[in-house]
Amino acid sequence: MSSQAKRIATDVLGWMWGTVQGSFNDKMDTSQIITDAVIGMIPLVGDVTAARDLIAVSIGLAEDEKKREDTLQWVMLVIFIFALIPVIGGVVKGVGRLALRVTGDLAKDTKLLEEVIAFLNRIGHGNAVKWLQELNVLKYQAQVMERFDALMDTLIGVLGRVKMRLASVFLKSFVDRMDKWVEAFKVLKEAGDKMIPKAIKELHAKLLRLQQLVYRGEWHSVTTGTQNVTREVEGHMVEDSVQTARTTAHGGGKQNRAKAGPKATVDDKAAIEKVYKWQEGYPELTRKVLPTAFEKEVYVDIAAFSGTINAGKVDGGEYLLRIHTADVDTLNGAWWLRLPKGVTEANWRTVLKNGKEWRELLSVLKEYSENGAFSICRVKPDKTIKAWEGKASEQFGRINPGQYLPGGKVQLYLASWSQEFQEAVEWTVKFGKTEWTDLENVGYASRKVLVAGAARVVRLAQDEDQTKRPAVAGAQR
Repeated sequence: MSSQAKRIATDVLGWMWGTVQGSFNDKMDTSQIITDAVIGMIPLVGDVTAARDLIAVSIGLAEDEKKREDTLQWVMLVIFIFALIPVIGGVVKGVGRLALRVTGDLAKDTKLLEEVIAFLNRIGHGNAVKWLQELNVLKYQAQVMERFDALMDTLIGVLGRVKMRLASVFLKSFVDRMDKWVEAFKVLKEAGDKMIPKAIKELHAKLLRLQQLVYRGEWHSVTTGTQNVTREVEGHMVEDSVQTARTTAHGGGKQNRAKAGPKATVDDKAAIEKVYKWQEGYPELTRKVLPTAFEKEVYVDIAAFSGTINAGKVDGGEYLLRIHTADVDTLNGAWWLRLPKGVTEANWRTVLKNGKEWRELLSVLKEYSENGAFSICRVKPDKTIKAWEGKASEQFGRINPGQYLPGGKVQLYLASWSQEFQEAVEWTVKFGKTEWTDLENVGYASRKVLVAGAARVVRLAQDEDQTKRPAVAGAQR
């Protein structure tokens, strides 16, 4: 064997070893460094380190059937494939790798959001928050599929050419190994048709979690500009004084703190007592514990209110309105509206003009109700109904991530499932048709975040001085 053939064989063996080790190989030898440089010259690849990791992840999926069924393994591959897409690829790769750490834990995810914003600022990507809010990886599915197919074709072709030219200098066992890789990459390419769309949806869901936190206002102020390299150790506090703390940074009614379960602290319990004190004869608002977009265990009926929950009454002669689906059991739900004096079944649409208003002002997420029907009852003259009363809080989609509804309208919570209620009312309308046709995409279209009513950290750009002036309350980003 000539010295040149030996050198080539050594470099190829180094390439194989380096790709298997991939991103967790901390000590690259000369052959791997040369390999990275060569891969970086291939037009298909725009990021040298991503190229190495792409091959490592691809080999792992190709060789392990269990990994090929694991969506998260494919998510990692998809993130690296984004590096092959010009302009946006490198940025999505960086944000995507951070998004893999999304857990559903509010504190951890909020901290992670700060890291994402800092990353976007470091690479000088303009308005980081705006960019993150508008990021939608679903629209790149076709490009990701195209780049994936090209990557598989490249790996299969390279292995075939290496075998054809250098089979004589390799051990038979290594040649057989390359044949197995070729067949495995063919299997992987076929599996990609099914798994890549799933992986993109999973990545999209994790990114939406971060976008929801931007809606929530946990991290809603960064500097903008053409080269936003932040001073990580520097920051200042800005206080908005026009709106009160009961209004969140994006204009909605702040959810009551209502954490439940064994992880609820003394402070959590004190926060509940501040807005809600149970009284005899009223329905219990702590009877239902469910997950929300930000917590695993929450007294959701308390969190559905913003601010003090008042023990009120519906007197004889008053009318009550409920919007619900056409299913029979939805008639007896807990959430109702008190109709103003003079409003009955004849003119109730003056209170809720359309479906968009109903969904937004009462924070009725798509996952809660599709509407379709309305029912109205009148309290009998000699009867009184006890009901909790307060403003609807903002809501964030959990099953349908990305939906945000501000709330703000006064609502009632009452025990309409009880015999006492049934005996106290007479129905004027049962299962009338709302006939609303304007509910499509309500809560998804707007990506603007209001900056008001909260203290926030503003990091200074490299070319920015502290102005000492508070931001304008209610200003839109």
